[in-house]
Amino acid sequence: MKLQQDAKRRLPLDVFDFVEGGSGNELALNRNRRALDKITIQPNLSVPEHAVSLSTQLFGITYSAPIGIAPIGLAGLIHPSADMILAKAAARRNWPFILSCASSSPLSRITKVIGHAPWYQLYAPSIDIPTKSLLSLPLEQGCPVLVLTVDMSAVGRRLRDVRNGFSPARTKRRLILDFLSRPAWAWAQLKAGRITFPNMEHSSPEPATNDWQSQLRIQTGGEFSWDRIQEIRDIWPNRLLLKGVLRADIADEARRIGVDGVIVSNHGGRQLDCVPASIETLPAISNAIGQDCTLLDSGIYGGEDILRAIMHGAKAAFIGRLALRAVAAGGEARLEQLLNTLTEDTVRAFAIAGLRNIKY
Repeated sequence: MKLQQDAKRRLPLDVFDFVEGGSGNELALNRNRRALDKITIQPNLSVPEHAVSLSTQLFGITYSAPIGIAPIGLAGLIHPSADMILAKAAARRNWPFILSCASSSPLSRITKVIGHAPWYQLYAPSIDIPTKSLLSLPLEQGCPVLVLTVDMSAVGRRLRDVRNGFSPARTKRRLILDFLSRPAWAWAQLKAGRITFPNMEHSSPEPATNDWQSQLRIQTGGEFSWDRIQEIRDIWPNRLLLKGVLRADIADEARRIGVDGVIVSNHGGRQLDCVPASIETLPAISNAIGQDCTLLDSGIYGGEDILRAIMHGAKAAFIGRLALRAVAAGGEARLEQLLNTLTEDTVRAFAIAGLRNIKY
């Protein structure tokens, strides 16, 4: 709660609501939290914290914990260096980090700074971009995992954004108000310049000078049909995941055509308001395709949530909104504090529950 309050003090209201809000009446957003809270764990005999290992292998890569940072579009609006801050924090801990194609930092720069290519997320473009062009950037950078977001053919109706008239592009009047109410945030944004999507420009047929709205319209709003997913699978040489899956039959079909796994997600409650909580659909999906192929995001806020996710069939759980709150509240230092606490809480939860590792 303190983190959320501090983020609210540092961000303009419309930007804070962009981070915190969900679609419709925010039933799905709140359903994620309520569903996790309902899950109880029956502990085994507890073990010492030093006996717990969080080491996890995901798709052939060993990570230090079953915790990752989810793709976050427009993170640069919260902090101009948000993508880089998140990537560096994950790399320091050897956690998986998924860079959104709608990030403000070039994939090539992230790769250079952290010393390896992150996982990379793609939306389905609204125009016909050849698959090879769509994949050229992550192929060129050697991303080990490609994540296709399959629940974003349209943007959910986010009523907070509608009420606030939210737009990443600030009018002169709004910028003056930002300086009066949130001077530190406004000054940082002014120094950083306009919002751009350098990774989208890489595959766009439109000139790179186009504004952010044009790039976003081109690179989102399309469909990842089974035929397109199969085409991507045929071209993409590394691991391939679908994000936004809430049904076991879809996960099963994805595995049948060669997709390596899924991220069970309702987009943090930001798309359809009538969908179930991600954790509610997790057991059936994990049973259908196996825990090694099943990841989770949406609603994860602490170590006991990580424990719940693992015990319910996820191999790892990803945080998004929580990480953004920390970056908004205090940049790199506050994020470090959060992730250290999250790690400690996860180890403690495993120890008290009697789990020495994620294989139990």
